[in-house]
Amino acid sequence: MRWLTKRPEPKVGDIRRRNKFAFLPTKVDMYTVWFESYQVTEEYKAMYDFTDVTTMWVEVSRRTCDYYV
Repeated sequence: MRWLTKRPEPKVGDIRRRNKFAFLPTKVDMYTVWFESYQVTEEYKAMYDFTDVTTMWVEVSRRTCDYYV
């Protein structure tokens, strides 16, 4: 049996963590990573303009995925 599940809409202040892969050299903390995975923490924020409010995911921090520890 299968049915579609509704995803909850994000609220301002929600935080998510995503794993990304650096195909190009990318600065992460004190390191530059290339052909390696790293983790991005993003926060859902409201951006205020003169006419309207836009909500979007904004990158807060990056960190390396330490597989060798």
